[in-house]
Amino acid sequence: MKQTSFKPTDTGNFRAPVIAILVSLLSYSALAQNTLNDWLAQAMASNPQIAAARQRWEAARQKIPQASALMDPMVGAELMRDGATGFGDYDMVEWMVSQPLPGFGKRGARRQAAARETEAAGLEYLETIRSVRAGVIASYWTLWAARERERLAREAVAVAEQFEQAALACCEAGTGNQSDVLRAQIERTTLEDERITRSQQVRVARAAVNALLNAPPDTPRDTGDPGQSPEALPDPGVLLERAAGNNAMLVARARRVEARRALLKAARREYAPDVEVFAKARQPRGGGGIQEYDTGIALNFPWLWRGKTKGMIGEARAELAAAEAEYSDAANRLSVEILDRHAEADAAARRIGLFKAEILEKTRQLVETSLAEYQAGRADFFALLDAQREAIRVEAEYIDARAEHGRAMAGLNQMTTLLADHEKEIKP
Repeated sequence: MKQTSFKPTDTGNFRAPVIAILVSLLSYSALAQNTLNDWLAQAMASNPQIAAARQRWEAARQKIPQASALMDPMVGAELMRDGATGFGDYDMVEWMVSQPLPGFGKRGARRQAAARETEAAGLEYLETIRSVRAGVIASYWTLWAARERERLAREAVAVAEQFEQAALACCEAGTGNQSDVLRAQIERTTLEDERITRSQQVRVARAAVNALLNAPPDTPRDTGDPGQSPEALPDPGVLLERAAGNNAMLVARARRVEARRALLKAARREYAPDVEVFAKARQPRGGGGIQEYDTGIALNFPWLWRGKTKGMIGEARAELAAAEAEYSDAANRLSVEILDRHAEADAAARRIGLFKAEILEKTRQLVETSLAEYQAGRADFFALLDAQREAIRVEAEYIDARAEHGRAMAGLNQMTTLLADHEKEIKP
């Protein structure tokens, strides 16, 4: 698996390249692209999920110097007495300083574990950015589809009003009947209720966008027109191969496996004795300067109580096995999700092509033909209603297919976009 390192160096340089990669993945019309660019920039600056993930990464960075630091030195003094019992009655002061030193390799293993954990936190920060980005794009398509469905509902109400007028005209001319007028009125009322429902869905979809941008729910959002046809869909095998080394969350799992290996190494190093070096200097009371001093070294004896070290090694080994299993599970679930999103995008793209090539135009012609035949007395009102309902259903499915394709592609991009130059700034 391709390994990508992350280093917490100059974090101020990270935002601009991330925004650049977000922009490069969009393939919509100029207006929609500009809209998304603005939304993505606002999400980068204001989204609380991104802010929280960044602070978790910052917190993880602070653990590296802690892991590699020496233990605190000890400084003290001892009042030495010869036959005296009073606290202030002493003969000599013995000054002491000592420094514990961990056994060979312990600091390095702990630092390596902290560094790998920091990489994982950095990758999770980047995954949060990519997840929010995908959420913004998906919410764009949901809001666009909700507005298109609302537009379709308004147009359907207007058409139903025309049908009602046509039924009235035919009834007055003797070629229709009152039941057709009643059916037209029922259809118009039903469609008006549908329009209200679609309007409410627009409000919910707009609130979802604003939540990602950390803005008030009713902040106006203009989606524009996506314009272009769906982008080309890569082969699923290519996506799976790309995700293996570039999915931020999966690579984060790999870093945690490496961190657990380092912790196991550190646990095994507990058998190495720690060293403490010390120096003592004695100063007689009232005698001026120091007259004598001693130096020494001491070792702990980690082999005596072996149960503690064995327990640490067993714990570290179990945590490593758990991390490896979690990585395998994440890889398996990622493969399924990629294939599922690919299937969704492919099915939506095929439906879009089919609708644009034939079905949309034919259903519109069907409505026009049915209305003309009804007005000429060659068809009943049921045929006209069925034609209009079919036209509404087909256009609604076309709208939904475009939105489904956009959301599926956003998810695929999130899971498979290359870990490239925009992420190289984060390295421990």
